[in-house]
Amino acid sequence: DGIDNNCNGLIDENCTGNPPNLNFPKIMIVKEGNSGTTQLDIVIKLTGAPVSVPVLFNYNTIDETTTAGLDYLIANGSATIPAGQTFVNIPLSITGDQLREGNEWFRLNLSNITNAEINGPAYVRIMIQDDERGQPNVKAGMESELSADKNDLLPKIPNVARRNSTWQLPAFITSENNLIVFNQQGKIIFRENNYRNSVSLPNVSSGIYFYQIVYRNEKGEMIRRTGKLLITE
Repeated sequence: DGIDNNCNGLIDENCTGNPPNLNFPKIMIVKEGNSGTTQLDIVIKLTGAPVSVPVLFNYNTIDETTTAGLDYLIANGSATIPAGQTFVNIPLSITGDQLREGNEWFRLNLSNITNAEINGPAYVRIMIQDDERGQPNVKAGMESELSADKNDLLPKIPNVARRNSTWQLPAFITSENNLIVFNQQGKIIFRENNYRNSVSLPNVSSGIYFYQIVYRNEKGEMIRRTGKLLITE
């Protein structure tokens, strides 16, 4: 009718028929990598022939079992499939490391869709596939004799802390424990034995670090915990 009926700056949006559907993979798998970042492109497509008006939508990432900023780089913004075209790429960046962590999941959500529709859930689930199987958990020279206990009730270790501040850690059952924090090059920046609840971090640069905690559980077995630590300003 020549009028911008929904006040989005466009006139007569696909009014000659049903709006096209946005199609995208429901699940994508990407290998984590050992260092740096790996780019994963999510392709969002239109069904049928190109349309005469642009298709717009917003996107954002959200954690499932991952930690944004540690396992992948946060992504959010708006995307456009221009009139006459049929797809757009949404690039995501996955952070690599050399820790055995198991596979982890996060989502790419789509919202505020204009001039198109989505059938089903409006998100893509992404699995970061751990590719460190069979490799050591830590850098050379930092191995410990350990025994794995699948039934051990493992306390949650916070993975974000501020530099030159206090890192609040769970108190283990015994005082026999050893903590090491090292950078992405494997250099030890901090270590402490038999800590109690909180640890004072040094004044290091903000960024991603790794930790190893070895402790004795109630059964007298030595357990090793490794993970990523995001140190902020």
